[in-house]
Amino acid sequence: NTATGQFCWQTECSQARTQPYLVTFEVVDDGCPSKFINKNVEIYIEKFDPKDAPTGPTNVCQFSTNNYTILFPTAGAKYKWQIAGGVINGSDSGSTVNVTWGNGSVGSLTLAVRSRYNCPGPNTDLIVNLIKAPNTPQITGRDTVCLNGSSTFNASADAGTTFTWKVNKGTITAGGTTNSNSATVNWNSLGKGWISVFVTNNVGCPSTIDTHFVEVIFPDSANIVGPNSVCPNNDSIAYNVQNAKSGYVYNWVIAGGTLR
Repeated sequence: NTATGQFCWQTECSQARTQPYLVTFEVVDDGCPSKFINKNVEIYIEKFDPKDAPTGPTNVCQFSTNNYTILFPTAGAKYKWQIAGGVINGSDSGSTVNVTWGNGSVGSLTLAVRSRYNCPGPNTDLIVNLIKAPNTPQITGRDTVCLNGSSTFNASADAGTTFTWKVNKGTITAGGTTNSNSATVNWNSLGKGWISVFVTNNVGCPSTIDTHFVEVIFPDSANIVGPNSVCPNNDSIAYNVQNAKSGYVYNWVIAGGTLR
């Protein structure tokens, strides 16, 4: 014959240890005289030792927003995130977390884990390097240009950065690439235009944009005033520009005579 029974032990987190607990079971029959048998059983209560660890980018830009998740998650575990050097956006108790970093040089994320039975595991940390954005580049070049004319602009920037150029009211015809600190522009539209540039470091952190404004102009046609019929070899015939504009330079060209 077979006898069965059930043994229940509601263990506590603090009862975990490396040595076994010794439990003795005794079975007694109802014979006359009765018989009994004892059985010693070693029971181990294991400490909650999760492998859960935070994972995500560890070299990021200052003020950037990033997602972090859990490597080797434990089924049924409960989580609590803590941050230094930034802020957590939204929930701090999920299997993923969204954070925005500050302006320090180093930040960290700490993950606290509890089992489904609320036993705590060891906290794990993730150290994150916060990279400063490059300095703003500085564009130099002309601020007044002629329609359909070309001009070159240069930008000073931190070493090891790449460039992103943009232009309004013109077209970049030379330079202006990610590795070029200069750009040549053909201006093809009248009015107030601009050329801008920002730089990016090897982590992908962008600088602020520097914008250089340009006035694209085209001089009005000159209205020449003077006699249109003169005698041959007549000297000192005066011609002038009607309503000449201040700041304009006028170049005269003559055919059939000599300028004096």
